[in-house]
Parts: sequence; structure tokens; C-alpha cells
Amino acid sequence: MIKFLKAFELNTKIEELLREAKANLWLISPYIKLHHRYKDVLKTQLHNDKLEIILVFGKNDTDIQKSLPKEELDFFIQFPNIEIRYEKRLHAKFYMNDYLSIITSMNLYDFSQDNNIEAGILLEAPVLNLLSSTNTVEADAVNYFGEVIENSELLFKKEPQYLSGILGITKKYDKSIVVENKIENVVKIKKEVKQQVRQTNGFCIRCGKEIPLKPTVPYCRDCYSDWKKTNDKKHQEKYCHICGVQNKSSITFPACFSCYRREKQNLEFPVSKT
Repeated sequence: MIKFLKAFELNTKIEELLREAKANLWLISPYIKLHHRYKDVLKTQLHNDKLEIILVFGKNDTDIQKSLPKEELDFFIQFPNIEIRYEKRLHAKFYMNDYLSIITSMNLYDFSQDNNIEAGILLEAPVLNLLSSTNTVEADAVNYFGEVIENSELLFKKEPQYLSGILGITKKYDKSIVVENKIENVVKIKKEVKQQVRQTNGFCIRCGKEIPLKPTVPYCRDCYSDWKKTNDKKHQEKYCHICGVQNKSSITFPACFSCYRREKQNLEFPVSKT
């Protein structure tokens, strides 16, 4: 079955997808900062060693923690059976469990869920059936995003270990072990690369379009013309001028707090953070 999802229905179906996952859970999103409702649902899966989670994030090649903040990373590495992967070209969003998947415009990002106009397509079909099927939308989606996973960079992997019973039959979950962990090295390398490259491009705080970096005029030409009609310096906009991530901003404070703290000594900001 294929169904169009919008607004509250999209949020509800993603929440259901997280809650009802039994053996498979794919979370593919450039930006990940979980809404508290999604995080509460996932907490019920924290001790489910049978659930294999594959998480792929991307963007922000010079500072990957903008795409997956440390607090989110610390949350996910608690799960007993998980892979965390990075793909710098990722823009698509795809979420899947054992029996349904969603292709959507919405990141797993709390701001997106609360503020944006988002939509998605629900695909319902058991994953095991898709492995042997061809020429269906569901199978095409799983195969395509399976390739995305395969071609992404593995940063972290934790596998469950089991105690064997009589005749070698697996009996009981024992513990999980980390078999791959490149996160700290990758973060360090990305930060070193970023220090070598001076940022010259920014983003319009209203439409998100890439523009020259200039915190005193953080709009593209068209959006600046619209803003001048009201000249309201407190008008709330949608994007950080420096990193382009969806974040509350304004012409008097055009950056997210993390970018402001990092760049305030290097860039001319219209006002100071209070």
C-alpha cells in the first residue's frame, strides 16, 4: 500500500515506525536531533538486542557534529545492536522498520517536526517479502537505500553477543561489544580541515539559499527586499546564516548559538548574544 502523509499524520507514522520496529530499523537523515517524543519512543527499545539499527547521517563535512550533535550520538551508542554511518552527499530522508517505510522531506530534527511544512510517502510491505520481489516501489526504495548504506562510511558498530546452550543453540543475550569506532578520529580530522579553510559562503536566514557570508546583511537579495518592507529587526527567520541549519534567527542575531560562539571573534555580528 502507498499512502500520502502530511502534517500530524506524518509525525504519527514516524513515531509508530520507531515504536513497532522488531528486527530492522533504518534511520537515514542528513540532520538528526530527535524530538523528545521520538526519543521517548526509542528509549523503549534500548534493551532490545534483536533490533538492528542502522543510522546514516550527512552534510557539514567540516564539522559533522552539526549534523549529529554529541548528545544525540551519546544516546544512540547506548543501543546494543547498531551501526552509525556518514554520507556527506546525503540529502534524502528514509525511515524503515520490519513492515513499513517512509520517504519524506522531513529530517529527524525537532525543529522540522514543530515548525516546517513537511510531507512523505508511506510504503507498507514486509521487509522479508521485499528481498525476493522486484519491480515494486517498495523494493526499489529498499534496494536504493541499501546501496546508500553500503556506500556510506562506517563510524561506529556495536554487536550483541550471546551465550550458547546445549548443542550450540543460542540461548541468552550476554552483552554487546564495540567492533568499530572511528567517531573520535573522524571528528578530529574534520575539525582540523575546517580550521584550514576560511568560510566565505553563508545562507539566507529566510529561504536558506547560499549567499556570501555577511552577518550584518544575512539575506539574499529577494528576501532582503521583502524584509525592508517592514524593517522589523525582531522578525523571526528560519535558518542559521553560517551553517544553514534550520534554527530560529533574525537580522539582529542571524546565527545559531554554536556558530555564534565559534565565529564571534572572526566575524562582524550586528549585536552580541545576551
